[in-house]
Amino acid sequence: MLFLQFIIDRKIIVAMNRRHILHVKNTLSYAGDAIVEYNFACLLKDKFVFDWFLISDEVGVFENRFKDLGSIIVHSSQLSNIYNTRTHLSTFYEYLKHNHYDTVYIDTCFSGRSIWLLLAKLAGVPRRILHSHNSFTEGGINPIIHWIFKQIMYISVTDYVACSPEAAKWLFPKTKLKQTIIIKNGIDISLFKFNESHRERVRHFWNIPDSAIVLGHVGRFCEMKNHKKIISIFNEFHSMYPESYLLLIGDGPLKSEIEDSVSSLNLSPFVKFIGNINDVFAYYSAMDFFIFPSLFEGLGIAAIEAECSGLFVFISDCVPKSAILTDWTKQIELRKSDREWAEVVFSNIDNKHDRFEAVKQIKAGGYDIKDAVLELQNLLLYNSH
Repeated sequence: MLFLQFIIDRKIIVAMNRRHILHVKNTLSYAGDAIVEYNFACLLKDKFVFDWFLISDEVGVFENRFKDLGSIIVHSSQLSNIYNTRTHLSTFYEYLKHNHYDTVYIDTCFSGRSIWLLLAKLAGVPRRILHSHNSFTEGGINPIIHWIFKQIMYISVTDYVACSPEAAKWLFPKTKLKQTIIIKNGIDISLFKFNESHRERVRHFWNIPDSAIVLGHVGRFCEMKNHKKIISIFNEFHSMYPESYLLLIGDGPLKSEIEDSVSSLNLSPFVKFIGNINDVFAYYSAMDFFIFPSLFEGLGIAAIEAECSGLFVFISDCVPKSAILTDWTKQIELRKSDREWAEVVFSNIDNKHDRFEAVKQIKAGGYDIKDAVLELQNLLLYNSH
């Protein structure tokens, strides 16, 4: 019944001369890569429809938005054991056999996804694209297993894509790096540029004085984003500058733990847990400093957004150097103490600059989404080499 319903829906949309691209992903929850994918889908909606085969029962916040664009979304079971994995892979293969896609596109940082593209090849899908979005896999992976999965790529992948050179080096075989296409995680520059009205509105809503210094972070509450260090850095900074606040935007499995940590440090009045919001661009304008001490990143789209808003941005040395796009971004060694991080932030309090100047630097770096989407369009329109 699932397959039949898909075929009926697809006939309607194909009549509009739009090609369906099947994406495979864990969830469409609120995260940097999902935001980028949705923005690309919106800009390419006249030519393509992004369908989704999701490896989870979780209903992400972006699902309805993609459905509004005509996307077909299918959920498979969460992978938890060998039997479950076999069932999932069998379902995926049968799905491809019943629904004749010419392209399967996998966004991931996990080399094991090469198995999915091998199944796509066996199911007769001619175009099989692997897109690396990170420079490590959360939770880690055995190096030998990682190497084995990379070997499977030689026979399963037709096109290699990455958001940065670092993300490509992590996921792909060395011999495939030269043919890897780098498609930057472009952003809507006009949306993320500094806006004084947004600054006033957000600060007023959260009862933050105009004179206060506001630090911020945007990211999922998970291990790689390193929220524990963010809280420790802010605790040190707050001791130096008591009229300071911290805005934390996002959600995730570690949120409750971080809330408890904030409470134990008596910082609750000064740390605002914003959650997932649609107007994150407005919150960048409300901030003065952006803290990004990630344990690993493929690029760090939130850092790019913060830079576009003209913020002082402090990133760890685990974030690719390609994320440094403005004169006001500083890279700090992750091993540095929380006090040292706070002192670097504090030393920039009196440094003033024109936040609108950042827009020119972001565009010069190639991160205007209008440029990035042309790269993706060319990839999808033309045959692989």
